[in-house]
Amino acid sequence: MRFLVALFLTIAASFAAENPSYDRGIAALKAGASAEAVKEFTEAIKAQPSYADAYYRRGDAYESLGEPQKALRDYAQAIRINPNHAQAYNDRGVIYKNAGDFKKAIADYTQALQIDPKFAAAYNNRGVAYANLNDHETAITDLTHAIRADPSYAAAYVNRGYSRHQLGDLKKALADYAQAIKINPSYAAAYANRVAVYLESGDLKSATKDAKKACDLGDCKALTLMTNEKFLQD
Repeated sequence: MRFLVALFLTIAASFAAENPSYDRGIAALKAGASAEAVKEFTEAIKAQPSYADAYYRRGDAYESLGEPQKALRDYAQAIRINPNHAQAYNDRGVIYKNAGDFKKAIADYTQALQIDPKFAAAYNNRGVAYANLNDHETAITDLTHAIRADPSYAAAYVNRGYSRHQLGDLKKALADYAQAIKINPSYAAAYANRVAVYLESGDLKSATKDAKKACDLGDCKALTLMTNEKFLQD
């Protein structure tokens, strides 16, 4: 029996590897050619209708093209074929989150985490969803799990910093933004978010410095706000 199972898994893996349309679809996705990726994954599905990952990847391509309903259908089909497809649950959750349906998003992220308890992105995403529901304590718990799963996850530090700021913990919020910047010195959102903490702390010099740095990196919202409110210091 063990031999038969191993043989089946080997055959299945080989079949997937020999699907050239799927391989071309992956290459197109990496190159940012999402429309071409859709075509290739569609051909891969025609060749192998039970190929869950082809549906999942086509869903990603549709999402990149701004077609969330088509992406949702493909993620759902990937899950029907493979109920343990954690990535499909996670990415479907992102679409629900973007649509403002945070409860559905949380349900999908939770399902992804039941399948893969070390799925850092799902913890991060669920934390963001809880933050959008103003449940910042639960958000911090999830974001801390994301950081434990992946200590280099700069976005999780930024998101936890935001929730800590919302709860009034300015010191820990600053520490999280500083860690995100340490991991990624070009992370504009970390500088931009830290501006608000510095302003609340009365540190206009540091707020000005961060606002200008964020703008240099492409995020000028904080600098515009400070300019309009005459907060800037030289």
